[in-house]
Amino acid sequence: EGVSLAGIAIGGGAVWVADPQVGKLWRVETGPNPAKRAIPLETWVAGVSFGEGAVWVTNEIADAVHRIDPRTGDSRRVGGATAPRAVDAGEGNVWLTATSPPSENAALPASVCRDVYFSGEGSPDVLIVSSLPLQGDGRQWAQPMIDAIRRVLEQRGFGAGTFSVGYQSCDSSTAQAGGEDLFRCGFVAKALSRNLRIVAVFGSFTSPCSYAQIPIANQAPGGPLAMISPSNTLDDLTEDESLYPSDVRNYFRLATPEGYQGPAQVELARALEHRRLFLLTSRAGEYAPRYVDGLRAYARRVGVRIVGEASFDPEAEEFEQLVHRVVRSKPQSVAIVGLLVPGTGTMIRELRAALGPEVAISAPDAFYLPKDLRKLAGDAAEGIYVTNYGIPNDKLPPRGRQFLESFASERGGEPGPDFAASYGAQAAEIFLDAIARSDGTRGSVTEQVRQTRIQNGILGDVAFDPNGDLVEGPMTILRFSRRDFIVDRVVRVRPSAPSR
Repeated sequence: EGVSLAGIAIGGGAVWVADPQVGKLWRVETGPNPAKRAIPLETWVAGVSFGEGAVWVTNEIADAVHRIDPRTGDSRRVGGATAPRAVDAGEGNVWLTATSPPSENAALPASVCRDVYFSGEGSPDVLIVSSLPLQGDGRQWAQPMIDAIRRVLEQRGFGAGTFSVGYQSCDSSTAQAGGEDLFRCGFVAKALSRNLRIVAVFGSFTSPCSYAQIPIANQAPGGPLAMISPSNTLDDLTEDESLYPSDVRNYFRLATPEGYQGPAQVELARALEHRRLFLLTSRAGEYAPRYVDGLRAYARRVGVRIVGEASFDPEAEEFEQLVHRVVRSKPQSVAIVGLLVPGTGTMIRELRAALGPEVAISAPDAFYLPKDLRKLAGDAAEGIYVTNYGIPNDKLPPRGRQFLESFASERGGEPGPDFAASYGAQAAEIFLDAIARSDGTRGSVTEQVRQTRIQNGILGDVAFDPNGDLVEGPMTILRFSRRDFIVDRVVRVRPSAPSR
């Protein structure tokens, strides 16, 4: 069951294997048809040894050593060491290897992190580090982000106020995973937290990786370590308070979270001058109730009237009664909340036949599957609107387009894919401005990132709410035309963030 197994030991009639990803120690009996049992510990357990009548397990990320009774499976945490790695037991003792304590010169692992990029005398005062996937599909976005960060540093002369600033790129992916790996993500975050010259982290790329890294960065020595993600959309990253044990928000994102999709559907209706909207929600509950709650609240705020609501069965084969109900409400727009499955394709066919082409139909990013949409909805797919996150290259504001043109000219005319270089560059500028306003400590830099207020920047106006989300989130509206989606427009939504 383990996705990424680590340490292994033999003793007490069993094989003991650590599973860092799910946070368990597996006991596997020897012999034919071996039984196995999981002993829950915590994520990142890795080193294992058997000796002195017990199983010993280390957790470098959590600074923990566990003693497990091999007969009962009972575990207890024993006096540990800072970042314990390998463990062995025998001759009346338990022996550990551990990393050195945090310092300004704590080296980042060469197998994971590239050399420091810096032009100036001596070593930089502080470092910005990225945690991005340099292996697998994510690399096509990661490399332009890295290049853009370097470009901004060059433009700023590797300086921020009175501080000289260097940059280092770290790889949060593995070849085996084909992208970001949770154990690697935790390992990178721990390594970054231990080098006290690092005051800002760009990343991570995927939401699960950030879920692993945020608590580690939040408890970093010297104060919470500021993070800016270019691409995380999971709502929980800013809503789950357990990720912030220090009670200080250190994570911010330039990506628009999932919860902005409902308001974006409303904002589209408003942009089309449609004041009457019908809401259709899947009974399967693929989207959390807060998605619909956010849509309703935003509609009330901006004056779009929800003239009717109904739930639909995505596995149904016909929707005649539902469609009649929608038609009777005389909507100008219909907002669908659900996944693209055969049932929703049929529903779109029936809606379009009854409502005609004048009524706009919108759906969330789960419908961003052009071949499937065409197959399931047929000609009725024409004109369907779908929400997507962020700002594509050709819709950037003037300063963003100017940066991208200059950036592309140095890369053979190729700026890279959407949502890449522009996001890396904007994050770099935020970090450098924050460092310039700070006293150079982690806590001060984090506070200054929180105070960011940018007008007419690379991504337009940028400010963060108390949770670390954008105060005003850009959403791209795509429209299906013939056989594919085209960019129709970019809308900006301002959901009210929960107070803290």
